[in-house]
Amino acid sequence: MPFAFTNMMKKYFSTPVVFCFLLFLVFPVCVSYQLMDAFVTPRVILIAATVLVLVLITFFQSPINIDALKNVAVYALLIFLLLYAFSIFKSINSGDAWFEWMKSFAGFSVLFISAQLFVKEESRKTLLKFSQVSVLILSTVYCYQWIYFLKHQKLDFVFDLKLHIASTLGNKNFYGEVVCLLFPMSVISFFSFDKKWKTLSAVNIVILITTILLTQSFAVMAAFFVAVVIVCAAFYLTQPARTVSNLKLISASAIVLLVLCLGIYKSGAIKDLGQRVSTVQHYIQNPELIDSTTRANSNSTFERVMLWRNSISLIKENPITGCGASNWKLLYPKYGIGGTRYIEDGNVHYEHPHNDYLLIAAESGIFTLIAFLLFLFSLLWISIRELKRSHVNRLWFAAILFAVICFFIISIFSFPRMRFYGWILLSIYSGILFSFSSEEKKFSVQQFRLINKGTIALITGISLWTLIAGIIRYTNEVHSKGVQLAKKQQNYPRVVREAEKASSFYFPIDETATPFTWYKGMALFYSNKVENAKVEYEDAILKNPYHIQLLNDLATSYEQSNEREKAVELYQRALMVTPQFPHSLLNISACYFNMGKIDSAYFYIDKVFGIKLSGQEKKSYDVFLPAILHGKIIADAKTFPDDSKAKMTEAANDAELFTSVYRQSKQENIPFTKMLNDSLEARKK
Repeated sequence: MPFAFTNMMKKYFSTPVVFCFLLFLVFPVCVSYQLMDAFVTPRVILIAATVLVLVLITFFQSPINIDALKNVAVYALLIFLLLYAFSIFKSINSGDAWFEWMKSFAGFSVLFISAQLFVKEESRKTLLKFSQVSVLILSTVYCYQWIYFLKHQKLDFVFDLKLHIASTLGNKNFYGEVVCLLFPMSVISFFSFDKKWKTLSAVNIVILITTILLTQSFAVMAAFFVAVVIVCAAFYLTQPARTVSNLKLISASAIVLLVLCLGIYKSGAIKDLGQRVSTVQHYIQNPELIDSTTRANSNSTFERVMLWRNSISLIKENPITGCGASNWKLLYPKYGIGGTRYIEDGNVHYEHPHNDYLLIAAESGIFTLIAFLLFLFSLLWISIRELKRSHVNRLWFAAILFAVICFFIISIFSFPRMRFYGWILLSIYSGILFSFSSEEKKFSVQQFRLINKGTIALITGISLWTLIAGIIRYTNEVHSKGVQLAKKQQNYPRVVREAEKASSFYFPIDETATPFTWYKGMALFYSNKVENAKVEYEDAILKNPYHIQLLNDLATSYEQSNEREKAVELYQRALMVTPQFPHSLLNISACYFNMGKIDSAYFYIDKVFGIKLSGQEKKSYDVFLPAILHGKIIADAKTFPDDSKAKMTEAANDAELFTSVYRQSKQENIPFTKMLNDSLEARKK
């Protein structure tokens, strides 16, 4: 009896089972809505804990496979991680950068563990079964969300509900990326199992293809289509013989491709692609549009063009070492952002250029990007090589090739490495790829002691560090949400308390790259503690030097302290970022007016005309404009003849008259004081 119980425990609680349970059943539902971003940090903590447990239980007990490390792809990945780590020494917020680096290193840890756990076919079949249950869980949540949406479609206009039909991934594009990477496992399961698992896999295949079409994500559909074409061609051309099973597989793939093409056509993706290409051509032919504010720029293509342009500027500035890890989201605004009113109002903050390759090159340099690309291309090459020379496990090599192609293409338009789920799935595929090279081999204890203990110690140490940092950051992110709630309620004492608890070495800025000391400064400013607010703002500007709201607020605190030269300098920096930022235009005009520089005050207040203002901005504008126009009339009246000078001076006391003339001058594109003088002359006649 004890022997039977022991065998049962080994079968159902083996390390591959524990790994699959945590990464395929727990990982998809590991979210916390206590956080602003509910989907990343909890999963980082789970991966770190999983790696620690498996390493400590398994790898210190017996020799392990070192062949997984003797590989060009792994060397390239390690070089990428090393160069990425070096770039952190240039980071403005090094703790935030280290946490992002830990997320990338977690991929190496999962790769290494997968290479050890899935050497045997039995373990790989266990993984396939868990993956199908994982797809079922994700699909069930996704279907429920669609049913809810269809019953409450009016909410889409308020909450953009359709964008968040994404199962447990938070965004439909992120969900589409994960679905793309899970699809090959459903295909392998369909051809590897019988009866109930085969049926479940078939159902999952249909659901996944439908899901890809429903997401209407161009990047996901493009990646899926290209991957299906390349993998089908590679599988057919490299097959050793035209067997019946191979022909069945090719036929099934052709059907999938046909259905996909029909679905893409019906979904409107072709038309959408045509519109995107047309928009890009329009920007190429009219590059000045990128720097102008126009309704035509209210599209996602414009945002990507602007972000890619700024990313390329960052790369040109620091091509070798990059600007520093996690600095892109802080430095990209210095090349100018705008083009649409919702961006110029300061309400949109970008974390990523929507191109992982540009991000790597901009933050860590060209050589780091080369190392990362070498990692991906090595995976492609090894997959094709094994597909060509292997008579067994061909489905696995095709699946891995499919996953790498999808990840590669999606990374051109998105950031699966940073969103973590896709990165972990790619790492599992990579580990399985390397496990085939040493299937059923024996390893010497001496090799284990000399090489593997160092590797295991490195993985253990960094995973422990990641776990600790993740728990700290999780706590910070809970309070970050508290900051937002308190700010919305205008509960400024609570804002200060929550911001102090939210800020840490690993989380000095929130999800929008806003420093927590800005929140403290804002709360103190509205509590009439200007000097204390200024201290917090000065700390915040060190953590994000081009945050336009922060620049404006620190400048305003300098204005309140009569440090107007400093205020003007910061207002001008804010306007370099966003030339039509209403707050800064209004405030710099008031600052110049208080300094007695009427022409400069008029120069900036004049730019506000035609900009859609909020309620508070409109109130400020209605106060500032008459005062500045009055000063402008008095100053310019000296340049007119005596008879006109007297009438101009008299008109300066009639605010209703000169503000009306000012608006008319803007509409007719005539200098204000000339229009006023002409108007007075016309009245005289």
